[in-house]
Amino acid sequence: MKKSFDGSSIGTSLILVVFIIICLLTFATLSMLSAKADNTLSLSASEHIAAFYGAEAEAQEKLKEIDDILLSAYQNAENEQDYYDTIYTKFSAESDIKISNDNGIFITFLTDISEIEIMKSQIKVMFPTNMGQALYEVQSWQLVNTSNWENNTDFELWSGT
Repeated sequence: MKKSFDGSSIGTSLILVVFIIICLLTFATLSMLSAKADNTLSLSASEHIAAFYGAEAEAQEKLKEIDDILLSAYQNAENEQDYYDTIYTKFSAESDIKISNDNGIFITFLTDISEIEIMKSQIKVMFPTNMGQALYEVQSWQLVNTSNWENNTDFELWSGT
């Protein structure tokens, strides 16, 4: 007796193999897209961190220059008022430094980080009573976002009713 060949068993296993291959390709594609997105995010974060620390170093250099000017003014001043007058005159001429006289002398300078962020640094000038005391006190050292936030109202949100 001859056995008849039933083709349905080959068709079922072929469909199962094709389905498994499609699933594997889908997961591989999703893994590749996820890895590409992670890489893009990592590169963006590393660029921002490098820009931040570059601006931090630039701000520290500017602070060193200010410190040198304050020390020179202190060493050459005859009294406290002469010290403050010298500082106010010197920093009023600087274009990249803002000096204010609100309840003490404050020196503010900005350092660019990116197109939308700056580092704002502010110090309060002090008159030391002896050589070992500080010439200034850091009041703020912060990141400031310079871009304008725009509310996006294009989306229709579900109000719950």
